[in-house]
Amino acid sequence: MKKKRFAALLIAAPLALFAACSSTPSLELNQNWFSNTGEKNIPADFEETLEYAVSFEKSDSALKGKFYMDYPEGGTYKTTFKSAAGSNGQMKYVYETELSVKVQYTLNGASTELMESTVTTHVEFLEAQNNLKPLLSRREAHGPVPIAEPYNPPASLEKAYNQYDYKVEIAYDHGASKADFDITYFSPSPEGSEEDQSYSEHRQIKLKSFCFDNEQLIPVLRAAELSSSMPIYAIDFTTKTLEKISVKNKPTNLDSWKQSVKFKGDETAVERDFKVTTIGIAYGKKNSGGTHTYTLARRSDSADSNTYRNVVLKYSYPVIYSHGTTVYNLVAANFYN
Repeated sequence: MKKKRFAALLIAAPLALFAACSSTPSLELNQNWFSNTGEKNIPADFEETLEYAVSFEKSDSALKGKFYMDYPEGGTYKTTFKSAAGSNGQMKYVYETELSVKVQYTLNGASTELMESTVTTHVEFLEAQNNLKPLLSRREAHGPVPIAEPYNPPASLEKAYNQYDYKVEIAYDHGASKADFDITYFSPSPEGSEEDQSYSEHRQIKLKSFCFDNEQLIPVLRAAELSSSMPIYAIDFTTKTLEKISVKNKPTNLDSWKQSVKFKGDETAVERDFKVTTIGIAYGKKNSGGTHTYTLARRSDSADSNTYRNVVLKYSYPVIYSHGTTVYNLVAANFYN
């Protein structure tokens, strides 16, 4: 019962899918969040903030069914990327995110109240010269998760979703090639459930070379030379085993992608025409949780004038039980320098 609960939770929180490791050191990484992509160090004053508008696109079955979910007021996803001094004086990166949406479930025309759903993350890692090695990470999530399909509706709204509250913490020891993984659930079990009222688990996971944490996946994609054969593996939290992350939709370049974004110096958002690369990734196994799709501003031809910093302009992923797709669109960016 605990494992089943765990699997449902992770699929419902896609940003927790990846703690990636490569078996061979063949992934080229550059600090593309700088204007000069050849920058090797971490400046003491480095800071970048991004803001995304979050929306939800219902699936065909949700549009036709009597049971569906929605974000009627949309939501926000904010990221802060900055530098900090490590305990040994070596500079490190700190990357934090905050997702906030209000979810509503509807069955036969009757709707729940808007329910707050939040996810906050924190990860620390080294510079590209040190392969962006992660040091530690934390994730905390609170919110309702659907537990039924639109085409197989529950008997009542009360049986349409469960509240999940959990925290994940990971600490890395690269010298010993291991990570300490801890997860704690805080939600009480539904009445009559066989599950415990709360549940915690600790596990040591063996690391391979070229390892990335789940919470730094977007910076890694910004830094990487994207290809169909990127040798990336992930810790599957349901089984505590490494699984290959497959490129489901190979990197595709588009020379015209129009999107309105407010950059530093803009009074309001301005529509710009970007050159982009789109890539889709997922677990390379059954029950992969669906393909996660990223559209990144393509690096400028001039290595010392990378205007849009390989920023993720759009990110989308499927929600469990075929309800639809959650979409993030960049609306504001404050790059370093």
